[in-house]
Amino acid sequence: MIFIFDQNGNLLPGIHLTTWEEIEEYLAHNTRRKNLLSGLKQGCEILKQCGCQRIYLCGIFVTTKKLPEDIDVCWEDDQVDFKLLKELDPIKH
Repeated sequence: MIFIFDQNGNLLPGIHLTTWEEIEEYLAHNTRRKNLLSGLKQGCEILKQCGCQRIYLCGIFVTTKKLPEDIDVCWEDDQVDFKLLKELDPIKH
C-alpha cells in the first residue's frame, strides 16, 4: 500500500490494509517515529500472541507531522485471550 495524504498532511479517511514493512517505510522516516514504532511493535507482538487479529493505527502518527507525540492505536479484541494478555503485558496495572 502507498500512503496517500491530503493537503493538510492527514492520511485519507478509511481503513488501509498494510504490512509492518510498509508502515516502517512510510511512517518511520526519522528517529522519533522509529522509536515510537519500536514501542508499538512490542505491544503488537504481545497482542498477536494473545490472539489479536487486527490493529488500527490512528491519530497524529498517521500524518506527515515530523515529530508526533505518540501513536494512537485500537485493536479488535473478539479473539483475544485476556488472561494471557494480563500475564504477558509488561506494564502491570
